Amino acid sequence: MGGGSEAGPDAGPAPRWLAYVTSGSSTPELRLLDVAAPGKPPVSLQEGAVDLRWTKDGRWLLAELYGKRSALIDFSASTPGPVLPLELAGAGVHGCVPAQSSKRLACLLDEGTAQAPALVDLSGAKPVVIKVTGPTFLASSYPFTGWSPDSRYALYLAPSGNAYQLLVADAEATAPSATLISSSVVGLKVSPDSKFLAYGVEAPSPGFFLRNLASGSSSQISGDPVSFWSLGWTTQGTAIVYGGAAGLVAYAPATAQSVVVHPGSVGTLMVSPDGTRAAFFAYGELAHTLLDTQFFPPQKLGTLPGTPLCWSPPCRFLAVLDAPLLSLVDLQAPALPPKALSSGNLPPSDCEFQGELGLTWYSHLGNPVLGVATSPAWEGTALDAKTGPFATATFSWSSDLALLAFRDADSGWLTLAEHFPNPTLVELTGVSASAFAFRP
Repeated sequence: MGGGSEAGPDAGPAPRWLAYVTSGSSTPELRLLDVAAPGKPPVSLQEGAVDLRWTKDGRWLLAELYGKRSALIDFSASTPGPVLPLELAGAGVHGCVPAQSSKRLACLLDEGTAQAPALVDLSGAKPVVIKVTGPTFLASSYPFTGWSPDSRYALYLAPSGNAYQLLVADAEATAPSATLISSSVVGLKVSPDSKFLAYGVEAPSPGFFLRNLASGSSSQISGDPVSFWSLGWTTQGTAIVYGGAAGLVAYAPATAQSVVVHPGSVGTLMVSPDGTRAAFFAYGELAHTLLDTQFFPPQKLGTLPGTPLCWSPPCRFLAVLDAPLLSLVDLQAPALPPKALSSGNLPPSDCEFQGELGLTWYSHLGNPVLGVATSPAWEGTALDAKTGPFATATFSWSSDLALLAFRDADSGWLTLAEHFPNPTLVELTGVSASAFAFRP
């Protein structure tokens, strides 16, 4: 199979690990498959698994288990290490999310009647669980966790009516403690430099706030309860752009200055991963507008030939839907016409870039299909399979983008695609999988 690297003159190709969780009538379990060794049976790692994640450096495989429990498997050696349950004084740790640095996990500690925020230090030989003091969540709630871009601040969110309870903890503190930011958060975004947290609240009175994460001080920007889908930070945290009552507004923390970029009601705002461009839709307009957000205030660059679906990192390419076609816009060559990727029978509903070398999209209309296009030709290909909903881990790419694993919607089995742009398909599993991912 393509993409394997030699481990030594006699060792054969280095393992290319694909981890997956089985589903069906039998007890689900976490399995490991080496796709570089065709015919080699998978290895069973842990029963009772329900989900999995890899740390970005590929050292740790995180398994989410039944009963609010998590475990780690070390991949720093040539063979996977033993399963290490995560617990503190007998209490299970669960719901973990790795930081970008791969040095920590943000988790929850099951205390029976409550769930406390917790951190797991991965910088040593073995993981160390640390309880975060302060407010907790109800045992019946379903919190989830996240990180600031610099992997310093852990964020804990739990649903609270139509909003969220938000706690923040400094993971670099000697004795980490959580601070309750609000119990009615409806939108939030941490600045790219991790200095500020912008968040909208619903109660006790609507408002949009900016919190200095180092000092802990907060200031109100406006009386708008800004949602998750209508805010984004520009380059290096120069400004926060959001949709409010006045229209699309840009606010610069350094000068506390607000500027209305576009008056009137606006819809979803999409800021590029590097913060240099943004796209938004204004009600009453015929097309989405593209912004240059490198400077303050942002400047309009014109309109887009369709509805923006996803950006490439950092922001050279933008995939847009001009129904029923998915097209690629090259922002470094604005004079070139958009490159059509999908045919008329593949109207996409979601998409995701793999760096600037590949794009994967999902269509849920008619017969669901998975579409793929790779650089430099960007020729769209429809994989010969019915895939499940895009949002539930339909596919996983190998780190070199040579291999693509995807799940069939009817059987739930995993299939491997290789040799792009005209891929061949190989069946990987004879059982259904509920979650799966290549090792980074």
